[in-house]
Amino acid sequence: MNEIATRHSDMQAVFQLADCFAKAAGSPAAAAALKILAGRQLGLPDIVSLTGIHYYDGKFTFASHLIAGAIRSSGRYDFEVLEHDDSVCAVRFLRRHEGETWKALGIERLTLQEAQQKGWTQSRKGGDMSTWTKTPKNMLFARCLTNGHKFFCPDLFGGLPVYAEGELGEDDLQQPQQQPIDAVVVQSPSQPEIPPQNGTQQPQTVIQEVAPANPTPPQQDEVLTADEYQMVVGSIRSKGLMLAHVKLLCSILGVPVLDRAPRSRLQWLLMVIAEGLAPTPVVDRITALVTALALPWDGIQRRLQKAYGVSSLAHLTPTQAASVEQTLAQTAAARSQLQPAG
Repeated sequence: MNEIATRHSDMQAVFQLADCFAKAAGSPAAAAALKILAGRQLGLPDIVSLTGIHYYDGKFTFASHLIAGAIRSSGRYDFEVLEHDDSVCAVRFLRRHEGETWKALGIERLTLQEAQQKGWTQSRKGGDMSTWTKTPKNMLFARCLTNGHKFFCPDLFGGLPVYAEGELGEDDLQQPQQQPIDAVVVQSPSQPEIPPQNGTQQPQTVIQEVAPANPTPPQQDEVLTADEYQMVVGSIRSKGLMLAHVKLLCSILGVPVLDRAPRSRLQWLLMVIAEGLAPTPVVDRITALVTALALPWDGIQRRLQKAYGVSSLAHLTPTQAASVEQTLAQTAAARSQLQPAG
C-alpha cells in the first residue's frame, strides 16, 4: 500500500509541477506533464525536461544539447565534430563495448544547400523557418545528431523517436498547429466531498461491469497521439501487464484497441497502469458505507466524476478508493456521534 501511495503521490507531484510551469510559461499544463514523463523515461531532471523538451503535433522534440549530452553520457556512444560552420556540419559517431576501445560507426554530414533542397528549412506554412535563417550552424548540428541517432544509436532513447527543434516544421513551439494538448484532463488531487444526506432514497445496486452498454468510439482528433500511445505501451511493458489487463482497460474505455483510447483519459490510464484497479473487497466496503448512509448514487457518481474522472467505484485506483472509503467512514462516524444516546 505504501508503494502504491508513493506512485500516486509522485504522479500528483508531476502534475503540480507541470501546473506551476504552465502558469509561468503560458503553456498547457498537460503538455508540461508529458514533457516531465518523457524526460523521466530518459533519465532527465524535471526542470531540464520542461525547458529542453517540446511537445508539438503529437511528437516530442529535443534541444540539441540534450541529444548531445545523452549520447556522451551514455558511456556506450560518443561523437566527434569534423566540420561545423553556417554552411556544413559533419559528425562522426563512435561506439565501444565494455573493456574495448572506441570504434567509428559512421559519419553524418549535412550542408545547408542539401537541407534547403530537402525542404527542411521551410515551415509548414511555406515560409523560411526563423531558426534556419538566424542560426543555420545550430540547426545543421541538430539534424546531424538526430539523423546519426537513427542510424547509429537508435537504442539510446529506449526506442523513442527523437526529433530536433524545428525538425517537424514548427516555427514557433508556443503556437501549436492542432488540437491543444490541454485537452488531456488533469484531475484534481483533492478528495471527493461527500456530505451526509438526510433523504430516504434507497441506493441502487452498484454496476461493476467494466464495459459500457453502448460504447461510442471517440472522434479521430480525440484519440491518443502516436507518442502518447507509445508512452502508454511503455508503461504497460514496464509493469509487465498481460494481454488480459490490456483488454480490460480497452473494455473500460469502450474502445476496440488501446490506440483508440480518448486523450481525455490519458492521466487515468497511466495511473491505472501504475496502480491497478481498486480491489473488490474495498469496493464492497464502500458500497456498504454508501448503503448505510443512504446516499443517492447519482450524487456519488457526480462526485466521482468531478474528483477522479470516473463514474464507477470499480474504476478507481486503490489509492483513490482508499481516499473515498476514508471520507465515507469519517462521515459515518460523525453521524453516529450526532445520534442521541439510548
